[in-house]
Amino acid sequence: MDYKSNIFTEVNNNKNNFSLSGEFYKENTSVLIIKVSGYLETANSDIFSKSILKTIDDNNDIKIFIIDLKYLNYISSTGIGALTIILNEVKKQKIGLYLINLNEKALSIIELLGFNKFFNILDSEEEIDNIINKIKSNLAFTCNKCSKKVIVPKPGKYKCPACNNLMNIK
Repeated sequence: MDYKSNIFTEVNNNKNNFSLSGEFYKENTSVLIIKVSGYLETANSDIFSKSILKTIDDNNDIKIFIIDLKYLNYISSTGIGALTIILNEVKKQKIGLYLINLNEKALSIIELLGFNKFFNILDSEEEIDNIINKIKSNLAFTCNKCSKKVIVPKPGKYKCPACNNLMNIK
C-alpha cells in the first residue's frame, strides 16, 4: 500500500536530482518503507531529514522505519549526517530504523566513516518479516506506579522509563 505525503510531493517537485516515495510493508501501517532516489548530498540533505522527521511526527503508528537506498546514486558525508539526525530522533521515540538495499558505494562510505556500527543494515526484505515477528513477541505491561505502557522483549526485571519504578515481569 502506497504512502501518500504532501511533504514528498514538495520534495519531488524541487527537481534537485532527489526524490522520496513511501509504502507500508505488506499493508502493515506500523512498518513504513521510504525509498530514496538520486543524489543525497549537501544541497538536499536538510530537506531529506526534515521530510523524514515530519513523516515520523505525522504517523504515531509507525514502529519500524525502513529507508530503502536501492535507487540512491550517491550519498555524501552530509547525507550520512542527515541519516544520523533521523537515527537520533527515532531512538528517542523508540522506533526501529533500518537501512536496506545499500549499493556498494553507499555501504563503503558508511563503513569507511564507521557509521555501520550505529545503523541497522538489512541485506534483504526477508529480514523485515523477522523483525516484525520479533516485535510481536515482545511483552507489554503497564507500570503499577505511573500507568505508563512499557514493552519488553522477555520476562525479567525492568525499570519503567517514565518513573524508574522497578518491576518484575513474568
